[in-house]
Amino acid sequence: LARGTAPAHEEAIVVLDAMLTETSPRFESYRLVEILIHYALLESGLGRNEEAMARLRSAVATAQAGNILFPFREVGSKLDGLLKQLAATGPIASFVGRLVEHET
Repeated sequence: LARGTAPAHEEAIVVLDAMLTETSPRFESYRLVEILIHYALLESGLGRNEEAMARLRSAVATAQAGNILFPFREVGSKLDGLLKQLAATGPIASFVGRLVEHET
């Protein structure tokens, strides 16, 4: 992700796929949120906005269920644009608002 190139993003997606595959239904929600956030960033970096939004929507839904905020703070402002797009789309807007508040 840090290299910012399409091949590096594709490579990172393969790593995330493996991490997600190795998880079980008992997988910790916090870690799942982290993985989904990184997927969203990578997909966005590759210009795959629809996929990025789907991943972020899943991350936010999982985070909301467990009141998990910190993984979003860890990535900082990189998510701002995606979070603002997501906030405009519906019922999870209030939770996304909390995430954006914590970013500042």
